[in-house]
Amino acid sequence: MSPALNPGDGAIGDHISLKLGAEIERFDILVFKAPMHEQFGSTPEAEMIFVFRVVGLPGETIEIKDETVFINDGELEEPFQRVSGGKDFPKFTIPADEYFFLGDNRPESWDSRFWTPNTIKKADIRGRIVKIMPGQYKDQMGN
Repeated sequence: MSPALNPGDGAIGDHISLKLGAEIERFDILVFKAPMHEQFGSTPEAEMIFVFRVVGLPGETIEIKDETVFINDGELEEPFQRVSGGKDFPKFTIPADEYFFLGDNRPESWDSRFWTPNTIKKADIRGRIVKIMPGQYKDQMGN
């Protein structure tokens, strides 16, 4: 999730508000159960957790061409710092109660563009990052 969240950064998450019915909004940074996939080492016995930014909402059509994200055929303005580049993604309609995620470092991010299925169900979302504390654990990371 660099540059928003880097190794050694701390984060505070909120896992209660979503359970109480708070809406997930575009660009929220969410914590969720990783898709079951051999490349992640994810098994039913060992849950793996991911942190990514939600870009596509239920019922929307998303497409990525030449580093530009399109939602319902309109160009999406992304009001955060990100690393340009990465893989295009063909036009895809996001199912009900599911979300499409992208990392901020697009060339290095193993995100919704690569997963099968490409979306995460609302039931697998654990919480929302509400505060990032840059460098909070830097010394513990050996830096």
